[in-house]
Amino acid sequence: MTFRWHHCSLAVADLAVSVAFYDAMFGFEVQFQANLDTQIAAITDELGLSCELAQLRQPDSEMTLELIAFSNTSAETINKPTCSGSAHISFVVDNLDEALSKLTDLGGYVLGEIVVFEEGKSVYCREPGGSFIELEELFEHHPFQT
Repeated sequence: MTFRWHHCSLAVADLAVSVAFYDAMFGFEVQFQANLDTQIAAITDELGLSCELAQLRQPDSEMTLELIAFSNTSAETINKPTCSGSAHISFVVDNLDEALSKLTDLGGYVLGEIVVFEEGKSVYCREPGGSFIELEELFEHHPFQT
């Protein structure tokens, strides 16, 4: 089983302002942008949570920077120990089921549901030390798949 670093994600207050900053400061270009309300509620197991998301890259890099502006969060949600995976790193795996088995064997756990996106299957998890990770199994036709 292989794990390849896929992206880093940061929670932001204003997506448009953050996208403009990362473009002007570091030359990041938007690769994908969307509202993912149904998917973010399912993957975080936080009903009512919504978000606007942008994935950016620098022209000479394969690393993706993901910016997420969460909304519809309550004080209870924000203070919840699982807190929506708002800052996380993501790894692409060959087999999501095997990766989740290893994760749980090592003391980690899944936050919400496995969600199917256009590019593949994805799930937010928490490792035993408390940080958030996302595991993704990409479909073969996706451009990030190698």
